Amino acid sequence: MSSFIIAANAVVPFMIYILFGMIIRRASLVDGPFLTKLNKLLFKAFFPLLMFRNITGIEGETNFSLKMVLFAVLGMLLLIGLLMIVIPRIEPEDSRRGVIIQAIFRGNYALFSIPLTTSLFGAEGTALSSLMMLVSIPMYNIMAVVVLSVFGGGKVSPGKILKDIATNPLIDGVLAGLLFRLTGLHLPAAVSSPIAALAACTTPMALCVLGARMQLSSVRGNRKTILLVLALKLAAVPALVTVCAVALGFRGLPWFILFVYFGAPTAVSSVSMAENMGGDGELAGELVVASTLASIFSIFLWIVAASALGIM
Repeated sequence: MSSFIIAANAVVPFMIYILFGMIIRRASLVDGPFLTKLNKLLFKAFFPLLMFRNITGIEGETNFSLKMVLFAVLGMLLLIGLLMIVIPRIEPEDSRRGVIIQAIFRGNYALFSIPLTTSLFGAEGTALSSLMMLVSIPMYNIMAVVVLSVFGGGKVSPGKILKDIATNPLIDGVLAGLLFRLTGLHLPAAVSSPIAALAACTTPMALCVLGARMQLSSVRGNRKTILLVLALKLAAVPALVTVCAVALGFRGLPWFILFVYFGAPTAVSSVSMAENMGGDGELAGELVVASTLASIFSIFLWIVAASALGIM
């Protein structure tokens, strides 16, 4: 029962935020253009404040080890390499191959990691999940471009990739937080309090926007492909990662960070990248919707299982 309660406390808020977003969209309180602008505002203004607050607000040291970074980087490269061998044997069309591979490895870590780790592990989880942005954002973006270039025929220069990563607002927020933390600088309460209040709005608003932008009717024409991706993304890959991580001594918060890094639902940004690089944009959108909805239940079950097995 305790495992069930732990999982429910972590996942139920997600369900409520997403459901609320779906309700306000259905009630015509918001429309597509407004949601697009609000999503852009969250990404460029609110998320950097959240990253900054997460890094500067933690007291003491975080369990951010080189071993965990190496596992995340090497594990992701091995996963992508394996997918680039297996998926072409299953899917005949290049425009769909890159989209499927991207959907499996590229997770919505930025949106899902912080509220989950905060709910389960408190302030230390918040800080560590924020620091992992320095790993997840470059890895997801660089490897997405590589995969889509191989299968979609898109042309993106290495300079543009580096520029996009360097100017990513989330990365900028993390780096600013690290600068303050490493130099010992502190903001006065009159400044830090409003920053904390604005940061606290970020996750609920982002999840509401995600729910409002979901179109359940779009998940229709690619059922077999969607089921394959869901089975790999939310079950097989997290299972393999868990076995390897536990064998290497990762438990508790470090394990959970790695689990979310590999097992979070497909990132919303994968749709625009697929469309701009010759991929099947419709399939990419369907995979985002399906994986997001299914992940609410898969994450719940993973937390229950990990708690019962003593991994968390």
